[in-house]
Order: sequence, then C-alpha cells, then structure tokens
Amino acid sequence: MIVHAMVITAAVLSFQQLGVLPPAVWLLASLLPGLLALRYRSLRLPASFLLAFAGSHGWALLNEPPLLDPSLWGRDLLVTGRITGLPTSSGDARRFRLDADSLVDVDTGREQHGRWRLRVAWYRAAVPVYSGERWQLRLRLKPARSYRNPGSFDYRGWLYRQGIRYTGYVRDGEGTRRLAAAPGWSLDHWRQQLAEGIDSAPVNPTSAALLRALTLGDRSGISESQWRVFRRTGTNHLVAISGLHVGLVAGLLMWLTNAGWRRIPSLCRRLPAQQAAAWAGLAGALGYAALAGFSLPTQRALLMLLVLLGAILLRRPLRPGQGLALALIAVLLFDPAAVSSAGFWLSFLAVAAILVVIDGPPRGWSRIGQWVKLQWAVALGLAPLLLFFFQQVPWLGPLVNLFAIPFFSLLIVPLALLGILLPLPLLSDACLGLAGWLLDRGLAGLQLLADVEGVVQGLPRPSLAALALALPGIFLLMLPRGVPGRYLGLVACLPLLLVNVNRPATGGFLFTLLDVGQGTAAVVRTRDHVLVYDTGPGFRSGFNTGSAVVAPYLRQLGLDKIDLLILSHGDKDHAGGARGLLAEMSANVRLSGEPARLRGITAEPCVAGRQWRWDGVLLEILHPASGHHATGNDASCVLRVSNAAGKVLLTGDIEAASEQRLSRVLASGGVDVVTAPHHGSRSSSTAGFIATVAARDVLVSAGWRNRYGFPVPEVMARWQAAGSRVLNTADEGAISYRFAADGRLHGPVSHARRQAALW
Repeated sequence: MIVHAMVITAAVLSFQQLGVLPPAVWLLASLLPGLLALRYRSLRLPASFLLAFAGSHGWALLNEPPLLDPSLWGRDLLVTGRITGLPTSSGDARRFRLDADSLVDVDTGREQHGRWRLRVAWYRAAVPVYSGERWQLRLRLKPARSYRNPGSFDYRGWLYRQGIRYTGYVRDGEGTRRLAAAPGWSLDHWRQQLAEGIDSAPVNPTSAALLRALTLGDRSGISESQWRVFRRTGTNHLVAISGLHVGLVAGLLMWLTNAGWRRIPSLCRRLPAQQAAAWAGLAGALGYAALAGFSLPTQRALLMLLVLLGAILLRRPLRPGQGLALALIAVLLFDPAAVSSAGFWLSFLAVAAILVVIDGPPRGWSRIGQWVKLQWAVALGLAPLLLFFFQQVPWLGPLVNLFAIPFFSLLIVPLALLGILLPLPLLSDACLGLAGWLLDRGLAGLQLLADVEGVVQGLPRPSLAALALALPGIFLLMLPRGVPGRYLGLVACLPLLLVNVNRPATGGFLFTLLDVGQGTAAVVRTRDHVLVYDTGPGFRSGFNTGSAVVAPYLRQLGLDKIDLLILSHGDKDHAGGARGLLAEMSANVRLSGEPARLRGITAEPCVAGRQWRWDGVLLEILHPASGHHATGNDASCVLRVSNAAGKVLLTGDIEAASEQRLSRVLASGGVDVVTAPHHGSRSSSTAGFIATVAARDVLVSAGWRNRYGFPVPEVMARWQAAGSRVLNTADEGAISYRFAADGRLHGPVSHARRQAALW
C-alpha cells in the first residue's frame, strides 16, 4: 500500500508539471495501457502510475474553468450571477466569488450564456453584499494573473484550483442591482452572519480578525505584520483551519463520547463505545469543516479522518503506515491538484513524522515527554520542506508550539466556537470576549519572540535532488536508537545545507528585473553583496510587492539583508513596496532621488558621481547631478552596473530632459541591457537617447494591459529600429541575466517560460 501510494503520488505530480493541458484524446494514451497492465501482477506498479496519470488528466479536463471570449476582456459587461463563499473586506474593497450565468456587452448588446466562476472586487461599495444573493453587476473582467517570479505566490494557480479563471471589478454606471435576496438557508449565508456576530462582539478588531480565521476560515483580516509574527515563530499553522484543528476537534469529541458512553452499559450493548466515539468525531469534523466553508485544506483533513475513522467503524485493523498511505491515495483521487499546494506536503509529512517517533499511548509524566518529542519530530521532518517552499526555518518553532498549540487549540478555539454557536447573546459575547482577551495576551508574547534577532534562519532554496535526499535522511535519523545505518541520514542531509546557490564569482554579477505589474523592482547580486533598485507598488488594501515579491525572491537566494536599497523616486509604483520589504529585512544604505517624498522611510539623496566597487563589479550613480532641482519622474536615480561582461543601465522614470543630459554622460559608450525609461511612455525613450545607449536588450517593466497603454507601440518600434530586442515583464515574468566574471553574458532567462503550468 505504501509503495503504491508513492507511485500514485509520483504520477499525479508528473502530470501537474505539464505546461499545457493535453486534449481529451490523449487520455487514452495512459488509460488503455494502464488497464491492460492491471491484468498482470508483476505490472501492478506501472499500472498504478499510468492509471493515476490518466485520472489526473481526466480530473483536469472535467474541472477546467470555462473560457471567456477574449474580445470581452476589459469591456463593460452586465454580469448576472449568485454570490457564493464568504465575502471579505480588504481596505476599501469588498471581495467575493460570483457564479455567473450570463454576460451582456454594454456597448454592443451582445449576450453570452454559460457558467463562469469569477473573483470580483467592489471598491467603496455603497451597499452591503451577502452570500447567496443574486446580482446583476456592471463589471470589467480580465484573466487572472500572478506575479511570475522565483519565490512569488502563484495567485493564478490558487484561483484555478477553485475553478476561477477570471477576475474583475465593479464599475460605476447603470445596471448594477440586487436581483434576489439570499435564500432562507444557505451555509455561506449562515457563515457570513456568524462573521458579523464576531465583528460586533466585545473584542478589538485585531482579535476579531483572528477569531474569524480560527472559526470560519476567513483570514482576509489578518495583516501582513501579524503574518510576519506567525511566520517567524513557526505558528502560522495555528490560524489556518486544516488538519490540526479539525483533528483536535474530532479527537476532543471522540474522547468525551468514549468516556461518557462507557459509563452507560445499555448504550454499549447497542453500539461499542469506540464506534460511537468515531461517529461523534466524524460529525464534529464535518461540522467544523462546514464552518470553514469546506475549504480545500479542510476537505483534505476530512478525507484523512474518514479513512482512519472508517477503519474503526468497519472494525477493520489498519496499521498507521497503511492508514496514512490510504489517506494519501484518497486525497489524490479526490483532488489531484492538491500536490501543487505546500499545505498538502506539510500536512502529510507532519503526520508521517509523528508516526515514526510515537511509541504507544503515553501515560503519566511520559505524556509531557511524548509531547516534546512530537514537536521536535514535526519540526525536524518539515524543515526540508520549509526550506524548499519558503527558504526559512523558524528555530524557535518547536519550543513555541509546545505552549502555543494547547493554548490555541484547547483554550481559544473551543471558546471561539462556543461563542459563535451558543444561542444566548450574553454567553456568546462572554466566550468571544474571553477568547479575544486570551488572543491579545498570546499575540503579545509571540510578538516579543518574533522580534528576537536570528529567530528565523534563511537558506537558499534547495534543489529537488537535495530535497529528495534530505527527506528520507531526516526520517532515518528519527528511527529508534540501534537501527543500523541510522546516522547515514546525516550524510543524506548534507546537500540540503551545502546547497549550491549559484552565487556569482568575484567579478561577476546577477541582474534580475522582477515582475511587479505596473511598477519597477530589480535586484543586482555580486558575490557578497546585494542591491535592490525600487520595490514595486503598494496598494490601498495593504498589499505591496516589497513583501510579496522582492523579499521572497531574496530569500530564495538565501539572503536576509540588503546592502544598498535605491528608491529611484517617490512614485508609489517604484517606492510603494519599500515599507513592506524593510519589514522583512534590513537595508544598510538607502538612497533616493526624492527622499522627502518617502513616507516613514529615511534615505540619503541620490547624487551623480557616487560609486562603489563590490567584488570586482562597478556601480555608479549617473543622475541626478548635484544641484539638480527636478522633481517627480526627472528626479529618478539612474544607476549603471558594469563588469567585463557588459553593462546594465537602470533608468527609473526619467523623461526627455534628463535623457538629453544622460546622453552626454554616456557618450563614451553604450550599455548591453537597459530598462525602458518610464515603462516605455511617449515622454521618454527619445531617438537621441536610444542611439547613445545602443542597448542589445531593452526591458520594459509594465502591467499586463495596463490603463496607461505602456509600453507605447511607437516607442518600442524606435528601440527595435535601432537593433534592440524588447522584452516585457508582462509577457516574460522576471527576466534574469548573468554577467560572468570571464566576460561572457548569459541571458535573458524568462521565468514565465521556464515555469509554465497547466493554468
């Protein structure tokens, strides 16, 4: 069973690596050979692989979100549908899922009918929206997009797995109206009423947001600073309704039922206490998963519990390893796309680590020793995966979780559940108020620990080969003393710690222009130093690309601090992510062309003539000159980085006047790679500047189908006419070059083309 589970997992994972979804006819190529091989005992493992591959293909075909005519993208549409899920608030936006069934083009009257699941944002909504309501909304839609960079969250894939291919926002104008109220009873409408009850309880907004996360699975109110605390203390799993909380609720109900059932002989004669406890645990898990809206993590947890409790209900013996393997197969059959989620791997590896070290039911004081042992086993077992997915290991995590798990799961969660489910308002408010007070105390303690220097260890992202060696090595180390070859696990873990980060040699540097949508962010890395040029935009919702894009990319390289941060000027699409980035890691030196415009950030003025030589690489500020009094775009700090392999010019948003001055500075020689000034606008990239720069490649950092129309086609045509190749982050994702110490220039490398996925 265990071997078959591993083979099935490998098959599902292989299918998910495909860059495109094969047509239905190709399903037969794996299905028929798999069915034929199933007849022969010696071919059962290949048959499992082929059938699992075919199953993943069939699941993907059945669950692929429907397409929308591209001619409707970006146009005003009257969309009719029902709000599903739990609407959430972020800043001044209300976000919700809309299951649409008709679309009408406002300008042409063209109508389409079908079934589309959309993610909609309504900014400054004048009326509240409730789950279950039917609406006609005036929307503009576009395909869902992700920031395509190493280390960035795959937002598009996350939506795709929920059946969502398009996102949109509500437009002002005629046509938006509520068509029907929510039905008298629906799960999501009830959940929304519970969420409003939490918001009106006597708790502060911070605690209310966490209580919604713990009871209803709504994490939209948790701020980035709070997530930072949870990540740095290894407790972020505590605010997600997944296997831990579902299992604890089920276990608590099983224990209570078993203890009470045994004391009533007549009940035991009708149904054994163990089976009664299993039914109670399953009912509790179902109820808690319903509160969370049957999110994918809770669905996985339910399937795992169903396998384990099913064996009790059917009175069939099931060894722990076989139970875990059967649960793994059940989850993959139900949702093959789960293998793309970090939570899937972390959940199963955590359970596997527990099964390896547990040695029977603990008694007396040994329960404390067993609890400590389990925490360290889970921390050790998950460390390779945490490095692979997040490039961070919170060293204090096991110690913190010794106290945090009981504190959250045995005190706060039961109180919060009682608070939202009790029908008496006075008791409900008392439970929620006490849960909120405990949360405040707990968060204060976690904050103190999170601020400790060195509480998180960052390492470069390991290769798949290093991960494949380290995982069995870790589990080998966890085996009981006396097992032959146990310490060979240390040897297997060495590649994980001695990973080759592909760090430039002395004299070389790596340059990456990141995909931050409509904005700019770039990273220059030499052997022992790193420079960040701009941080991308920040938004009213609190989301910013400094913490969501730049910091994860740096962590993937194994970096936890910045030697030089340059914010070209004060516009929010260049400096909006700075505070988010600086909350994640420090910067030794900060420069800006407009330091006075940076809110809450101190920086020195950027002045031409300043230069550094890092590890044999020359960095020079070329603009603005001392005494230059321009503001806005023309105040942009311009940086040139050069070595034996070539030169990179980072131009910010300079316009024609600054380009003319810069052309005189560059008259002695051009560059190999240049970022298009002001994202390729008409006010920049003058003919004289293009001729002087004579770049091999011009890189545009612009949002896909952005409202400004950048890059302007006629401007790009000028660059191309001069012999430059134009590359846009909207198409390529992050674009990287390696300027080698031996004088060779490698690149460009497009992250979007290297990381193609089914969606």
